[in-house]
Amino acid sequence: MNEQIEKVINGWKRQGKKWGEQNHSPLLWLLIIGEDFGEMCKEANEYGFSPGL
Repeated sequence: MNEQIEKVINGWKRQGKKWGEQNHSPLLWLLIIGEDFGEMCKEANEYGFSPGL
């Protein structure tokens, strides 16, 4: 399996373990989305500024 796809699947599994059943309040959804967005921005930043790309 593609390494990137494995990372996505593993991240999805971690989120399920971390947050449990997905019936959260709007405020908690906002916090979850904010965390995921922050992680995505971090990865994009590291990718975008990696030497040799």
